[in-house]
This record gives sequence, C-alpha cells and structure tokens, in this order.
Amino acid sequence: MKNMKNLFVLALAIVGIGLFGVQNALATESGQEVSNQATISYAVGGVGQDAVTSLAATFVVDQLVDVLVVSNSNPEYVTPGETTPYLSYTVTNQGNNYQDFVLTLSQGTEQDIYGEDSSLLSNLTLSTPTAGYSVDNDGTNDYIDELAPGESVEIRVTYSQVPSTVVNGDDQDIVLLATARAGHNTVTSAAGSGVLGTALTPTAVTTADTAGSVDVVFGDETGDVDADRDAAHSDTAQFEVQSASISITKSSFVVYDGVNDVSSGEEPKRIPGACVIYRVVVTNDSGAAVSATLGSITDALPTSYVTFAGNFYDGSGVTANGPVRVFTTSTTRSNVEADPTSPSGVYYTSNYTLNSGTLSVDLAAILAGETGSDSYVYSAGELQPGESVYVDFAVLIN
Repeated sequence: MKNMKNLFVLALAIVGIGLFGVQNALATESGQEVSNQATISYAVGGVGQDAVTSLAATFVVDQLVDVLVVSNSNPEYVTPGETTPYLSYTVTNQGNNYQDFVLTLSQGTEQDIYGEDSSLLSNLTLSTPTAGYSVDNDGTNDYIDELAPGESVEIRVTYSQVPSTVVNGDDQDIVLLATARAGHNTVTSAAGSGVLGTALTPTAVTTADTAGSVDVVFGDETGDVDADRDAAHSDTAQFEVQSASISITKSSFVVYDGVNDVSSGEEPKRIPGACVIYRVVVTNDSGAAVSATLGSITDALPTSYVTFAGNFYDGSGVTANGPVRVFTTSTTRSNVEADPTSPSGVYYTSNYTLNSGTLSVDLAAILAGETGSDSYVYSAGELQPGESVYVDFAVLIN
C-alpha cells in the first residue's frame, strides 16, 4: 500500500509510429494506417522504474470525397460574331484521395444566346491549361483524370462562335458540374490512371466507424444544380454580350428647284432640275455598352432619276462646297464639327468615291483618331455610345 501511495507519475509521452507526412489535414491519403502507443514513466519510492507502454492503437484513414467548382467568368464579355471566347472555372479536389471528375455542361437561367443558337451546348468544348492535366473522353464523358488531393485545375469552356444576331445585353448562363469518380491510391496501390473510375458509394451515415477499414464520406456542399453531399459540385459562369447598337436612317429635303424663290418665302419642290439633299444618320444608341468602329457608308443612287451634284445649292441656286459633308453630335471631336446649321460647322470631305452610281463615304478616314489632354480619346472611325454622325450629299433630279 505504501509503495502504491509512493507511486509518482513522472511523464506521459505519445509516440507516433508510421505516420504519413502531409501538408495539411486533408492531405493524408485514405487507406493510410495510423498507429501509435502511449508510454508512462514513473518512480516508486524515488527510484525510477521501467516505463510501461500500451498496445498500439491502430486505424486507417477514411476517404473524404469533396469537390469545389468556382466560376472565374462573372461575366465573360463577348461581341456578336466573336470566335472562340471561353468561360473559366476552377475545379478543386478538397478530398484526400486521387479522384477522377466527370465534367458536365448545362444551361442556367439566362438563355438569350441559346435563342439564337439551338446547338449551343454542342458548340462548346472543354479543355484545361493546367500543367500535368488534360480533359479526357471515354466516348461518353469528358473528365479530369486523377486530380491529386488539394490540387486545382482551370477548366475552360470554349464557344466556337458567338452568333452575329445576338444584341447588346444578351446573357447566357453555362453551368459546369464536376462529379467525383474513383481514382488511384498510392497507399493501397489501387490502380486508376488513364481510365475513368467507377461511381462512388458513400458509407451510410448511420453506420458506425470501423477502425480497420476505409469508410467513404461525401463532404461537398450544395452547388447550383446539385445537392449537398452528393460527390459533386457545380457553379455558373456567364457570357454577356457587350456591343454597339447601331442604327442608320436616310431622309431627304429639297433646297432649290430653279422656279420657286426661296428668298420670297416660296417653298422649293422636287421637280426636274431641283437640288435634293440626302441625309444619312448613323447612331450608336446611348444604351450601347461599347463604341463602334465605323467603316464606309455606301449608297447606290437611282441614277435613272437623279445625278450626283458637284456642289451644294442654296435657296437661290448659288453653289458652294460639297458635294459631301459630314458632322457629328459629339462636341468633343476636334476634326468634325457638331453644328449642322452653319456652313462653318460642317466638314466638307473628299474622302468619298463614286463608282457606277454607287457613293461610298469613308467614315474611318473622316473620323480620324484623336488624342488630347481631356478624357475624350477617339480611335479612327470610333462612334461612342450616344453619338451620331451625319452624312449629307447633293443630287439633281433628272
């Protein structure tokens, strides 16, 4: 009894045997055996005694299946007719085993582009720029082969070509779903590389843990089109059309007919010999997202009835300048005036051609690029949102 009373515990040490080196708590691969013993050192009556060591407590690490998909394109801006734009996603293996991941695409809520391209999904291709990985196909499924625990891959969903008929503000949601499949295991030497793994089945949540066998736990969260703890995850990326919104109108007005005296208040009429001004207006709508780069306006004249005039006429038949003039609604351009009411407020241009009755006016040359000290900088031919450009030219009625 006295000896028992003198029993004195000096230390308690935990000795780890066969631990698997890891970078983080989730990196210990499933199937790894973990074994350790406890050792007690003590003294009796001040005399140290031989340490006593427990039997080993041994278990194997269970498998956590956890995948995360995150969109990097929120949104990805595209223009009508653009070729090979892509959406970017990141797929991360948050589990503790090498996994294959089946990749599945579907449409989300916004489907404007699908309205112009019913073959949208078949016009999408999957790839990855991440070194060491590729998107494989087994004839049915696109998949990532053997994504290591804790690693991520970028997945790109490339669209062959945006329809030219889409308009500014059109949206298209694309959902990427990644579903885990069995992969290889470096601990158990289970094979799997180069072939799509089988579907995974979780251990029932009501089943008690067994220290000597590998249970399978699904730990993923709910995604955009998948449920909680279903060995899958999904997220939505979006194409959004950003475009100019260009409209063009054409009108005409008569300024001189050789008979009516405009200075006396008489109104000219469209009779043979009269001078008619055609006005073409090109507008980039104020709601447009981006500028347009204009090319040339072409106009096939009805030469059986009108002749291209060499100059503009006033109401008295006096000719001056011409035969093509351009002005804009922009007050920030220095090389094209914004006031069409004054002869000094318009730009008379020689940047046009007339071939076989077809007039072509080169707006890219007329609306030259500008740089300045203010915030308004224009590239050649640029028409910013909310701006219009007017092109006038004169004809004589035959």
